[in-house]
Amino acid sequence: MRSLRFKVYFNAETKEIVGDGIMTGIKYQDVTTKEIKELAVGGAFVEIGTVPNSELVKDLVQLNRSGEMVVDAKTQRASLEGIWAAGDVCDSLYKQNNIAVGDAIKAALDIYFISIGLNNPMVAILHNIRSLYNVGSIFRTADAAGIEKIYLCGITPEPIDKFGRLRPQLTKVSLGAESSVQWERVASTTRLIDRLKKDKYKIIAIEQSERSIHYSKVKTNSLGQRQRCSGQ
Repeated sequence: MRSLRFKVYFNAETKEIVGDGIMTGIKYQDVTTKEIKELAVGGAFVEIGTVPNSELVKDLVQLNRSGEMVVDAKTQRASLEGIWAAGDVCDSLYKQNNIAVGDAIKAALDIYFISIGLNNPMVAILHNIRSLYNVGSIFRTADAAGIEKIYLCGITPEPIDKFGRLRPQLTKVSLGAESSVQWERVASTTRLIDRLKKDKYKIIAIEQSERSIHYSKVKTNSLGQRQRCSGQ
């Protein structure tokens, strides 16, 4: 524990943070001598403990043996519909401020998508899209829109080549979304669509034609249980 950068105070119990508007020190008690001492410092990291504050919802949602709320890691939804959780109260492995902020953003986005009728799972089928740049752009858009999975059909290229290397033209546009969005190569587009129909997906074809309907005129509450978007 020898270091010029810090000093360890043993048998010390913090009693008071000192300062008027700005922290200038702390008062602590030597637990062996009971003497109160003051130490000049300009900041403090506060450790509030590891017991989750889940008492409020203990009879409403599923908790693990540590008292943490069990949540869906993708959406932060708790076991009871209408309840989300973020931060150290969740059953996440790591407890850090930046992770808690990320959890809160996921919960907020999920609540928003539900409020506008986009809470049902969506997948995308990319059929015969030749351009690596276009495929990369769709991956990035899918990541932002919460698309559950992308199916690659026909001549649509995969993010990796036959040697297992990432395709630079695609990743230049996808910005890493090929790692966060699930994707799968499918041999038959028609068989895939039949399977999705059996799984109660609503089929929506996206294409430019004279009979196309502008996306802003599509009513999301009429899409059914699940949605599927198809490329060209």
